[in-house]
Amino acid sequence: MLYLVPKPPAKNIMKMLQNEKKRLRFRARFSEPKDAADEQRRFIITYFMADDTISVYEETINNSGRWSGKFLERGRILKPDPVRGSAAVVYYGLDDMSIGNQLNINCHKFDIIQVDEFSRKVLLKLYPDRDDLQQPSESQDE
Repeated sequence: MLYLVPKPPAKNIMKMLQNEKKRLRFRARFSEPKDAADEQRRFIITYFMADDTISVYEETINNSGRWSGKFLERGRILKPDPVRGSAAVVYYGLDDMSIGNQLNINCHKFDIIQVDEFSRKVLLKLYPDRDDLQQPSESQDE
């Protein structure tokens, strides 16, 4: 049956209930900073396991002259596909969240440099063979 107003897509209720409060946090930096000030900027990428959404917050750097806080509001982020362009609708998922991986979010390229301890434990339960999670991560800042 066709409807004038489309129905929202069905949500995975069990996944939402099991992962309701699980938030995985990753520390990131720009892959290609535009100037010296951008090299110092650090971000917290939060992955919400309940609905596969992502938010990005900028960490505070004292006396930098920049406002910190919300960089990107919570939402599902499309993966860029250079071959198929906008015809490919693929979102970033949990598989994309690993140390050393690069995320392209709204034309900003981020390198994931660190994962917090809770996120590391959760990811180790899901992916026991991942090498980037075996040792607790130290800061990889320069």
